[in-house]
Amino acid sequence: MSTVFLYEKIYEAILNDIVSGKYQGGDILPSEKELCLQYEVSLITVRRALKQLELENIIMKAKGKGSVVNSDIRGSQGCKNKNLGIMDLAWSGIIIPQYDPVPFNKELYNQNEWKNIIYSAIYRKLSSKYNLIIGTYDRDFVLNHFEETVFRNVDRILVIGVYTQELIDMLHSLGKLVIVYNNFDKNIKVCSVTNDERQKTSDLVTHLIKSGHKKIASINGDITFSESVERFMGYQEALMKNNVPVSWNLIKWGNRSAESGYFLAKEWLSEKDPPTAIVCVNDCVAAGAVYAVKEMGLDCPRDISIVGHDNNALIQDLSPLKITSIDPKFDLIGNKIADKIVRDIWLDDTTIIESEIVFGDTAKCYNPLETTH
Repeated sequence: MSTVFLYEKIYEAILNDIVSGKYQGGDILPSEKELCLQYEVSLITVRRALKQLELENIIMKAKGKGSVVNSDIRGSQGCKNKNLGIMDLAWSGIIIPQYDPVPFNKELYNQNEWKNIIYSAIYRKLSSKYNLIIGTYDRDFVLNHFEETVFRNVDRILVIGVYTQELIDMLHSLGKLVIVYNNFDKNIKVCSVTNDERQKTSDLVTHLIKSGHKKIASINGDITFSESVERFMGYQEALMKNNVPVSWNLIKWGNRSAESGYFLAKEWLSEKDPPTAIVCVNDCVAAGAVYAVKEMGLDCPRDISIVGHDNNALIQDLSPLKITSIDPKFDLIGNKIADKIVRDIWLDDTTIIESEIVFGDTAKCYNPLETTH
């Protein structure tokens, strides 16, 4: 039998007053002495309750004022139903490079279920109490025809994909409670669950440098893909921190596909002095690059190391070599989003999920100076 402490009851009482709208963002709570009289408890009990609310970022201490309700709180008491939405956004303005035919099954090599892993985690956790509605739309269509989407009668929405500040602001103006996955734009004020994309890529590139690599190339996704930009920034950051020159002839922008990895890697491998390692935006690109290495009669990782991102199980099972990758913990991300999307107090806060480097067969530690191409 669990014990409920008195301060927890006071915490719940104050929290309920905030949830109900009695106290709103920016409001000053009654003084500690007033709360003592109101709940007939000691000063230490009130302070413990307020401390818990402060730790959860629900209130803040303001000098000369006392306890102030966080101004970033959005009132969840306006939620009218048990519908939860997942808005998967595309944008028709993205230009997709066209590649020549490849010597592998591109449908198989481009499998990536990261969204489904997130969605499944949310479904498992919330489907018994909530209706989960998933809709894929062009971003401009949502901006111009929101009332025609399935989200018209949905109060809480996870936005994933190519969103903008304009779209988030529109949803907020409609009274929607919005959470996004991977918000790297500090100007967008929104609740988010975000990976440490830049830091973990920097860590992986640093590992390559410490292993002896000095000529490290980077195959990135399209520039509109914010995760690709963050991963590229991590690559660039690691080079600069370790006094390795950033060379633009070692940087290519593709489209996150295995074809992109295959053809762009072949361009480098055809050079007289190719790179000794390639950092790929995801495992699909990495698998294409590994295929190119093998096709050209080279050995991975002896001749060149290849690293990816996503720890994509479908690609790992397909590839003859286990790809060294970064695992974003998509299942954990889905569970954290599920926790935040149904909470009573809604904040424009950010939860950062730490990724994990998963070492495989494509990037072993060796001295590239001992290798001849």
